[in-house]
Amino acid sequence: LWDAKQMEQDYNTLDDELIAAGLNVVPVLNERHEYATLHHKVAILDGTTVITGSANWSVSGLEYNEETVLVATSPVLAAEYDRELDEVLSGWKDYRPGDIASSAQLYFSPEDSLDDVIRAQISAAQDHIYAAVFSFRLSGLADALVDAHQRGVEVYLITDEKQSATTSVDEILKDAGVPVVEALNATTPYTAMHHKFVVVDGHTTLVGSYNWTYTATVSNYEDLAVIGGDTEVAAAFEGEFGRLWDRYGDGDNPIVTTATVDVAAHCDATSWGDTLVLVGDQPELGAWDPHAGVHLSGEHWPTWTGQVDLRAGAAFEYKLVLLAADGSVRWEQGANHAAVAPTDPCES
Repeated sequence: LWDAKQMEQDYNTLDDELIAAGLNVVPVLNERHEYATLHHKVAILDGTTVITGSANWSVSGLEYNEETVLVATSPVLAAEYDRELDEVLSGWKDYRPGDIASSAQLYFSPEDSLDDVIRAQISAAQDHIYAAVFSFRLSGLADALVDAHQRGVEVYLITDEKQSATTSVDEILKDAGVPVVEALNATTPYTAMHHKFVVVDGHTTLVGSYNWTYTATVSNYEDLAVIGGDTEVAAAFEGEFGRLWDRYGDGDNPIVTTATVDVAAHCDATSWGDTLVLVGDQPELGAWDPHAGVHLSGEHWPTWTGQVDLRAGAAFEYKLVLLAADGSVRWEQGANHAAVAPTDPCES
């Protein structure tokens, strides 16, 4: 299924290539509103695996934007998405029959009032809310976030700057003292902070294709997964929120959870009295100062070992540096290494 309005665009030629190759490509024309679309980004594999999230299957979406691609192996979720796509194909939308046997509950636009689903989770928050939303134009959800803020819940919002420049809804939050980051992904003229997720109290995550707009609520075909009671999933999204804050935000990062990272490096090019140091772009890695980095132990030479506590989910770059006994400094050759600190405490 492919949005017919997108298929008509001159720059979209992939649909023609797939049709020419013999694939069954079905255009879906959503005529509920001038701007209404088939906004799903869903694939069902073998009736057991679902791929969904915020990412369009494009170069910008998969390589340059900030996006979510969520992969779940669950025949129950696959069946629900299969039912949704059947409804899209038929043009007849049924109301949600009820909860399914899964920690992830699925909701779809326009029949399930996705704004009400989000408002209910915001109203239930007791400690913190981290929201990263590409397009935020619903004042009712802004009011719900302000209400949460005023009752003592820590509320943080990251939204796309190109979108926020065309609405004043984010100003409702700013005026109430809620920290708002307007993220400008300037990698290309068409790139964006394209996430649509919320983490509530470190255990509930809302994620999908749904932007917080009127058209998405009442006209588009959209999906929203509410993943409850799963701290591991929530921690992964909080880690991503922290990465976004590092890239676009000012002031202290609200994500303060740390993960202990075990370090092991092989280096036999040392002499007695030399020290191998892990150095990187994070303060905990010395901020590229080799003397302030993580001094590794050579007890098991030529394997050097150590530990460092990094903000969970932090994206960082690093290198190894040899501090020689004679005072000289030798940097590892080549490009910097890149890694992401784990968000699952079972991983290190």
